[in-house]
Amino acid sequence: MGCLGRACHGPEQPEDLGRSARRNPYPDFVTPRWNAVADSFRVDGSIMLLWVDGPASMSIWQQAVDWLGRDGGRYMERGSVGTPSPVPSAKEIFRRRQTLATPYLQSFGGSLAPGIRAWLHFSQFDPLWMSVTQEDVQSQGQLDVLCGGMLAFGRVLCRDLTLTPEWAGPLTGTYLRYSLDQDTVLYTRSPRDSAPKNG
Repeated sequence: MGCLGRACHGPEQPEDLGRSARRNPYPDFVTPRWNAVADSFRVDGSIMLLWVDGPASMSIWQQAVDWLGRDGGRYMERGSVGTPSPVPSAKEIFRRRQTLATPYLQSFGGSLAPGIRAWLHFSQFDPLWMSVTQEDVQSQGQLDVLCGGMLAFGRVLCRDLTLTPEWAGPLTGTYLRYSLDQDTVLYTRSPRDSAPKNG
């Protein structure tokens, strides 16, 4: 079934991710460049959040689990930190939430793109979001791979994706966004331009 009037894409091969990110057939937008976003990836102990736009569903959750776990992943919950567990289905993960005193500790880690680690968090059903490790994006090449991963993941879900700093929500501080309509990753603005000011 198509999405937004066109068919969804299947998963892209890892070696194509960087090249896909650099293709930008939309001259009104600027392909993301490292010098524009480097300050936001400064390693300071915070994380980046990748939000999936639109209402979550169990099938969307399952696709996210499958995407992160395609090369092997790690499911964890309270009492099993550091111990890999067989990956349950998304439905089973949410069923387990009912028996956990601290369900926010449920998470599933894997690769958003080659060399780009991400953790899917099950603290709530909607919206769906994952954390991305800043240390994995420290150069133009790594940014290309991140953007390629966003492009491929967004195509699989048939959803827009929004990457924000930890302090921002999915609608504020946006600076990297996969647009399904335009099928590209767009740079909007530096989140630090709109960060809360002290004093």
